[in-house]
Amino acid sequence: MALVRCDFFSEVLEVGTSMTVLLPQASVDQVGVTGADRTGDFPVLYLLHGVGDDSSAWLDPKKGNLLTRLGGLPAIVVLTEGGRGYYSDAWLGGERKGVNWERYTLDEVLPQIESRYRIA
Repeated sequence: MALVRCDFFSEVLEVGTSMTVLLPQASVDQVGVTGADRTGDFPVLYLLHGVGDDSSAWLDPKKGNLLTRLGGLPAIVVLTEGGRGYYSDAWLGGERKGVNWERYTLDEVLPQIESRYRIA
């Protein structure tokens, strides 16, 4: 599995942010990799961190080490940021006010993944 870190400026959040993408590596020489001859698109798994963490929590060996658990999964795994906003937009008086995590995820993260990787 290859780990790709993508740092970019978010127009929605108006700040620099990042996401980590785990890509399957189809190689018969790797231990534990099944379906190495797979071709075509891959399913995508988006993992959302909890309120007290950031996307790096998924890679922390003390918290389960995602790389060890998903090393042979034939899927693209996306670890994105959500701040402390529960992946939702902040609303006040019927208008979006504050950090808009839902718009960021739907309007920026998903299109970036869809345009860069072979996804199902």
